[in-house]
Amino acid sequence: MGKPKHLLRAAGMSFTAIAAAALRPHCDELVVLGDVDLPEDAAGLSCVPDAEGGGGPLAGIAAALAWRPEATWIVAACDMPLVTSGEVAWLLDEHRRVGAVATMPWLGDRPSPTFAVYGPGVAAAVRELLRSGRGPMALRYRVAVHTPSPDDPRRLGNANTPEELEALLGGA
Repeated sequence: MGKPKHLLRAAGMSFTAIAAAALRPHCDELVVLGDVDLPEDAAGLSCVPDAEGGGGPLAGIAAALAWRPEATWIVAACDMPLVTSGEVAWLLDEHRRVGAVATMPWLGDRPSPTFAVYGPGVAAAVRELLRSGRGPMALRYRVAVHTPSPDDPRRLGNANTPEELEALLGGA
């Protein structure tokens, strides 16, 4: 992508600021998972370094659950430039409706562990997956994970290559 994804920009905002704006109305506190240099438009947010013993999204999720074990965490990856507060509200409504310990939207062929809700009851399973080297999608085999289908899965799309980013933003 040429630079870290959290520093990329769309609609005049960094991807970090886009995620923060979507989450802010639904959270008591916003926290960036991972030890990163924040873009100027997201300065002032707290950072929680990833958990030891792993990498990828699961290390950040494990760190969040260890940092505030009583909290319910809404996780939104920084590479989802189309996510809005509306998608976050939908995700929280789905999570509350079924009383799940975790909620990951179903995006056609897989659940999304990086736009999800994680409750306190999932911490032990996350730690186990981190120790075993498995990824966060394996969580659905360890605990009850609710996987609702969003009306517009494209809004929850992420970009891992310049081509994916162009396709995602070109259709916005």
